[in-house]
Parts: sequence; C-alpha cells; structure tokens
Amino acid sequence: MRRIYLFFALLFSVLIIVIVNETSPAPSHSFQEDICTRYCHDNECLHFPQNASQSALSLIAKRKYEQNISWLKNNPFGLNYQEVNLLIYVIISPAVIMLLLWGILRKSNG
Repeated sequence: MRRIYLFFALLFSVLIIVIVNETSPAPSHSFQEDICTRYCHDNECLHFPQNASQSALSLIAKRKYEQNISWLKNNPFGLNYQEVNLLIYVIISPAVIMLLLWGILRKSNG
C-alpha cells in the first residue's frame, strides 16, 4: 500500500510540473508593459519598482535573482546558460525534491 501512495505522490508532482509548463504563456523577448517577459530576464526588469520605498527584502530578492542569472551565465563548469539552467532546474532540483518526498513518505509509513 505504501508503494501506491508513493507512486501517486510522485505522479502528482510530475503532473503539477506539466500543468504549470503547459499553461504558461509562450515566451517572448519583447518588452510588454503589463507582464514580465524574457526581456526582463535578459535585461533589467523595468516592472520592478525603482523608488526609495522598497523593502529591504525585495532588494535582497532582486540582488539574489541577479546573482543567480549571473552565475548561470558564468558558471565554473564551462556550460552555456541554457545547458546549466536545464541541468539545475529541470534535472537536479526535481530529482532532489522527489528523493526528499520519497524519504518523507517512507519515514511516515515506516
């Protein structure tokens, strides 16, 4: 019975990933006033408030995002941006999440 729960939990996780991917709008590199596009990723996001009343947390989040993009573009593995992005965010991160979920489910039923 535990294996059935584990199977459905992993299937549900993959299903969520597929649903998010399929319902997302097609990527665009042109600037759009109402939403962030790949333009914001490739250049600076003009949607982010540029006034002095920003919270410290939002400034930290923006700095970490910029550092992440910079590291992906200049990674120590010699991979290009697309390769390292797919490796980390499509292969490694979901695999780690599924292994952690599997361990939690195994311990809770053990």
